[in-house]
Amino acid sequence: VGQRHSQPLRSCGTRLGFLLADGAGVGKGRTQAAVILDAWLHGHQRSLWITASADLLADAQRDLKALCALPGMPPLHEMVFPLTQVPVGSAIQKPMGIIFASYVLLARPARLAQVLAWCQALPKPFEGVISLDECHRAKAAGLTGAGTAVLRLQAELPLARVVYASATAATELPNMQYLSRLGLWGAGTPYSSFAAFRDVLNAAGSSAKELLPLHLKLSGALVSRVISFDGVSVVVKAHKLTAEQAATYDASAELWLGLARLLQERLHLLSATATSRFWSAHQRFFRALVTGSKLPTLHRIVEEGLASHKSVVIGLLGTGEAYGTLGS
Repeated sequence: VGQRHSQPLRSCGTRLGFLLADGAGVGKGRTQAAVILDAWLHGHQRSLWITASADLLADAQRDLKALCALPGMPPLHEMVFPLTQVPVGSAIQKPMGIIFASYVLLARPARLAQVLAWCQALPKPFEGVISLDECHRAKAAGLTGAGTAVLRLQAELPLARVVYASATAATELPNMQYLSRLGLWGAGTPYSSFAAFRDVLNAAGSSAKELLPLHLKLSGALVSRVISFDGVSVVVKAHKLTAEQAATYDASAELWLGLARLLQERLHLLSATATSRFWSAHQRFFRALVTGSKLPTLHRIVEEGLASHKSVVIGLLGTGEAYGTLGS
């Protein structure tokens, strides 16, 4: 990451960014903390850590503390401060530190203005780190508040050391617009804009899209690692429903059956999409119910693993991207 950030500036005057696309459990948070520490030791002692939820503050502090445990290292875990601690409209008074904010908070114009003012208050251009954790939250840039805020941060802080971190940074080509520091479009590239880049790749088909991550990796802009499965054994655990859980499921089925009958009776009063929306809600409900019913068994497995001094990784196969697209 440091080598990428130290490369000569692009002809448009911006510093190249890096895409950290490691899978679950590899340590994206620890890597982001290391990038911030490296920049700090080089004198760039203002950084931004943007993530999906304010609840992840403790995780960021843990990663920073683990790296700064050696003698002589700055206590960066003590220098992280949530943007929510600063009143709206007030200037950020910290002379140095790491601003921690969620994408939802950054999407508010007043909050974005506070962050930019703090970064641009230095006598020299801002060269600290902008760490975009769970960066896929900035997809649909230009159409959503979070995506627009991320684009503006990168545009107004051209020398910032940008790190994109997500195992699913972009599942669709149109969602890549916020990745403006990868050097794929703009001055010095064959494509004048993201729209031109997108149109060419769409016309070239799936083969061109498959070559894109190879190009990024060869140019030093991407790393995508996963935990090795060497020596891994697979055991399928079955959860047995308790009497209470079975009763809850049966009652839920009766409830939805009654709702389905009511839907058919009132269908002539509803919109054309009422049936599809009803059954979509039905599927989401029972998926959540079944998943929740399995949690006692999952908790027992996790506790057994932790008691054996193992690192427990829980994989969620649904990213919720469809709901995000629907909401935008």
